[in-house]
Amino acid sequence: MTTNTSSPTTGMTGENRVLIVEDEAISRLLLELTLSDAGLEVRSASTREEALSLAREFQPRLLLTDISLADGSGMELVREIRAFLDIRAVALTGREREDMSPDGSSDGFDGWLTKPADMEQVCELALNLLKTK
Repeated sequence: MTTNTSSPTTGMTGENRVLIVEDEAISRLLLELTLSDAGLEVRSASTREEALSLAREFQPRLLLTDISLADGSGMELVREIRAFLDIRAVALTGREREDMSPDGSSDGFDGWLTKPADMEQVCELALNLLKTK
């Protein structure tokens, strides 16, 4: 299911576009609402395949993706999207920090958040990553 949760105050410049890939519906909705309320233009997907299609169409600048998806991994998804789009990426994971590199960079991510993620932290990280690059 693809969701369009756009804020009326955001334009279609693409500078504030975020794609969320999360297979848990409640977590996905909470992320959508939080980032939309922060003034970001948000779309979401529940599968890797859906996310690939949406990334081509929506052209987001930031990807927040679950590491474990029903049809593949978030790490695969980042590599696939970066083949056609310059995008920042954040891992959403239930794994502890010891299981990943400290900043997520060796796994292809610009950052990571452990679930359940603090929504204030999600917003702060998303806004900071969108300011850079």
